[in-house]
Amino acid sequence: MTTSLPGSSTYGELLTACAAASGSNAELVWVEDQRLRAAGVRPWSELPLWYPEFDDNGSAGAIWRADSRAAAAAGLRCRPLAETVHDTWAWLQERGPREEPYTQGLQGDVLGIDPQKERRILAGEL
Repeated sequence: MTTSLPGSSTYGELLTACAAASGSNAELVWVEDQRLRAAGVRPWSELPLWYPEFDDNGSAGAIWRADSRAAAAAGLRCRPLAETVHDTWAWLQERGPREEPYTQGLQGDVLGIDPQKERRILAGEL
């Protein structure tokens, strides 16, 4: 199954699992969607898996509303989130660091937010 049933996990649970799997002592700081949008944060590419309810074109963020009830009814099950994160981190460690940053789309947008931009958002400057 490529999606889980609605409510099966949260973004916070994902980030907590990532910190645990990687041994990070990261502090999770929540910032409202409106503030991120006002700061010009690009959904999905600058902040992975973040997609506010409406994008710049007013389109609904339907990506999180996929209906997987039929798959679940047929017996398909999702792996536990923490297990998937742990195995993904192990795979990343096994293959080693990348020479080039991860990119997405035809324009090759670099994934992840610039650390200076992140600091400015967290400091309330953006």
